[in-house]
Amino acid sequence: MKRRFILTGLMGMLFLLTAGAGVAGAQDFSGRWVMDKSRSTDFAPATDVSMTIVHKGQKVTVSHRIVTPQGVLTPKETYVLNGATQEVMMDGPNNSRAKGKRTARKIDGGFETHDEATFNIERIPQPVAIATSRKWQLSPDGRTLTLEISRVSKVRSHSSRRVFTKQ
Repeated sequence: MKRRFILTGLMGMLFLLTAGAGVAGAQDFSGRWVMDKSRSTDFAPATDVSMTIVHKGQKVTVSHRIVTPQGVLTPKETYVLNGATQEVMMDGPNNSRAKGKRTARKIDGGFETHDEATFNIERIPQPVAIATSRKWQLSPDGRTLTLEISRVSKVRSHSSRRVFTKQ
């Protein structure tokens, strides 16, 4: 009887520790992030990039602050990490905007997004379809965010890597 009591107590403690580890392992991207230029590639013409991220459940809202020689840009994006496709307004080249489609889903270590839109761009006679994929990865300690970006269109293909540190 005493052994059964001890065994039941140990099993209960093991369950609580395991459940707590699952909650602690949940990734939260929330916070202020500043780009580490020495570890990032192809971020021109930006001279400074930072983001404030609010992550609640499946919703991730990213407020960017991008400093360029032409001024400061402050785009804001929202991702819903449920794998469903949503219609959203997207910013494109040369201050163009277009209605497009966005899909976002959780992956091991973070989340990935895919955007598609067709833009009417000055100096290009026909509309240009642009597909952008992003992979957001958080380091195990939660202090480093790596963003892999791939953009494809009939005009050009482009990839970059941006590494951010949490402030």
